[in-house]
Amino acid sequence: MIDAADRIPTGVKRMLAGLYHRLSTWRNHLYDNHSLRSYRVDRPVVSIGNIAVGGTGKTPMVIYLVERLAKRRIRPVIISRGYGGRGGQRPERVALDGSAAYFGDEPCLMARRFPDVPVVIARDRVKGARWSIDQFDPDCLILDDGFQHRKLSRNLDIVLVDSRRPFTTDHPLPLGQLRESPKNLSRCDIIVFTHYDEVLNRSGDWEYLQSIPNPPEILTARHIPVQLRPMTSHAPSQSPSLPVPVCLVSGIGSPDGFRATAIRAGLSPRHEIVYPDHHPIPPEAWRRAAEEADAAGCQAIVMTAKDEVRLSDGLSISFPVYVLDMQIDVDNPERFEDRVMRSILTNELHT
Repeated sequence: MIDAADRIPTGVKRMLAGLYHRLSTWRNHLYDNHSLRSYRVDRPVVSIGNIAVGGTGKTPMVIYLVERLAKRRIRPVIISRGYGGRGGQRPERVALDGSAAYFGDEPCLMARRFPDVPVVIARDRVKGARWSIDQFDPDCLILDDGFQHRKLSRNLDIVLVDSRRPFTTDHPLPLGQLRESPKNLSRCDIIVFTHYDEVLNRSGDWEYLQSIPNPPEILTARHIPVQLRPMTSHAPSQSPSLPVPVCLVSGIGSPDGFRATAIRAGLSPRHEIVYPDHHPIPPEAWRRAAEEADAAGCQAIVMTAKDEVRLSDGLSISFPVYVLDMQIDVDNPERFEDRVMRSILTNELHT
């Protein structure tokens, strides 16, 4: 499927990228000199974000963080904008049986993964944070996709960078994928290079980070396949892989990453159907996908857990459909957890 940005002539995209860069720089300048105000709330806030559009692994990182906080008996609330959904005009908790069309696919995925952890959607994250504190009295707040949302003050800024897409050779939107200039990474506390094990030449971004003022702490992480299961079932399949040709169907930020992880899981992708991130995939599209997969000689469809939550009514096709569950693993978890815990326990604001 062709993205709308691909239809824009390069010259126009270059002009729009220059404008976007100037607006982004001016907005950050207004926050830096306090012309725009950031609001503090009465709980530690940990932000997980990025500087580029596309899948860097924010949702898996939120899940990773919540799991580690649970081991220390720390009760968080996850706050998300609810991108891709209709809700969020006012703060509200994501229902376990809620629709991705209303709450957004990523909030629904996190809510179903952690039934006892409130996941709150709010377009205004400051209101969402205050409401969450009043309603749930958490120990801390996790701000999903929060690096650019400077209206809410935070104690720790974690930024994820996809190692396969160097930001030093990227461009601002829509010419490239950058949401803001890499020099603003001096604003964050930790950078996690995801998909680190999939790249050989890693020097450019690392050297750049050492040259900026107040360079952040650098960690690395990898995405690993966990289990392959029939859709709607959370029981692992009998085998960790399907020894048959499969069709990958996804509507996520990084379909290339999904393909690479599927291959590492032992799958044999023969065909691939890609939709834009958060794109709703109606039942008729799935029926066409099954027909396309069958015509390509595939014997099963494999999707991500994020795609699964967009299928609240299930699938009425006879073609076998599986979900490949994945997770993120930080290579130095003790260092990561120590920095997170210090920010939560001291409750000192990020400066």
